Amino acid sequence: MKDCSNMADGHFADLDNGCHSYYTCVGGAFVGHNFCPSSLVFNEDNKACDWPDNVSPPCGTHTGTMSP
Repeated sequence: MKDCSNMADGHFADLDNGCHSYYTCVGGAFVGHNFCPSSLVFNEDNKACDWPDNVSPPCGTHTGTMSP
């Protein structure tokens, strides 16, 4: 269980699980874990599971800008 007492409502990467899951906070309370499909990590920028190449560290490996 994560401590959401000082966090905004939303979804957050679970760094303890290598970002292969994320957790949800609502009203300062932890309301659950969700797991990404195999090989994907949680992208906090778009609030969805994504390929590691598209996600910035510490969850992914993307370091440059994306092409349109």
